[in-house]
Amino acid sequence: MGRSKGNSRSSGWESTKAGLRGIVDSAPFDLGDYAPAVVNAIIDAAHGKSFQAAYDRRLKAERAQNRYDEAVHPYARLAGKAGGTIAQIAVPGLSLANVARAERMKVATRLLASEAGKLAGIGAGVGVGSQGVADVLRGKRGSLGEYAGSAVGGAAGVAAALAGRPQYVGAVTGGVTAGVQDLLDHGTGSRQDLLRLAGKISGGAADGNFAVLPAFGLMRRVERFSPKKKGELGEKLARQRTRLRGESITPGPRREYLRNGRYTVVDHRTGTGAAAGIVEAKFGVSHAKKGLSRRQTTAREEYGDLYRVDHFLPRDILAGASVPTGSILSQGPLRIRSDKPVKKGR
Repeated sequence: MGRSKGNSRSSGWESTKAGLRGIVDSAPFDLGDYAPAVVNAIIDAAHGKSFQAAYDRRLKAERAQNRYDEAVHPYARLAGKAGGTIAQIAVPGLSLANVARAERMKVATRLLASEAGKLAGIGAGVGVGSQGVADVLRGKRGSLGEYAGSAVGGAAGVAAALAGRPQYVGAVTGGVTAGVQDLLDHGTGSRQDLLRLAGKISGGAADGNFAVLPAFGLMRRVERFSPKKKGELGEKLARQRTRLRGESITPGPRREYLRNGRYTVVDHRTGTGAAAGIVEAKFGVSHAKKGLSRRQTTAREEYGDLYRVDHFLPRDILAGASVPTGSILSQGPLRIRSDKPVKKGR
């Protein structure tokens, strides 16, 4: 009886330790394995041992422990990895919540379905391109499943951005990429397959989440632009949107005279003839409160749907930068991990 209780306590403690190790192993780019190996190798080297030999031995021990936890305590390890990953995603997500909630002008022209589809296609293309670069750097040829997963992951990142969640673009890109790749290449029929799939999603999300950091830095830099530079940036983005919509940018006078004899300044014109339109570009959070000027409001009333208002926000910069960096970081060009098979044993 006592032995049974003791074994139960021992098993519970071992599961707890496996869960804690899972939290450590949720660190991006396999740093949960490499960092302890490096630290312990330095300690061994201080005692006269070869650093390289000590590092190889310590790294093999870390990986052997991972395999043991996956085999003996799979749920505890997965719970630890998932919890650690969620925490890594939540921290930047919470810090960017206020920025992500910034409202767009109510009069801003909404994205067309065709625009969203093209953006998703661009995201898929970025994912495929990142997979190709990763294959070149690793000196191997990726499978069709890997390329398909990269495409779906890139498109999923765009979907997260369009849903107003730019702070999670990298995590969504990485998690979906890893999950679809594993699903297509290995299947998910057994319990072990499902556990592996969940672990792949967790690891991919943690890796891709780091895309937020450089993107966040870029967004903060843009926020400090002068009003003039923000205006210029808004106009450039509006021109790109016009091209995305399949419309032509046509030359014309900057002033558009209204029926009351006054005029409004045009950022650029689209189309010709009866389909000619006017675009007013805005950039920044403050425009949601300011709204259009009196003359711009009059022009919008006169031209209706032919008067397009493009309002871009700092979160658009965050999302736009996170999509490619999320694909790159989740693919592996910057990974420390080697693709060589790990030998069994400690």
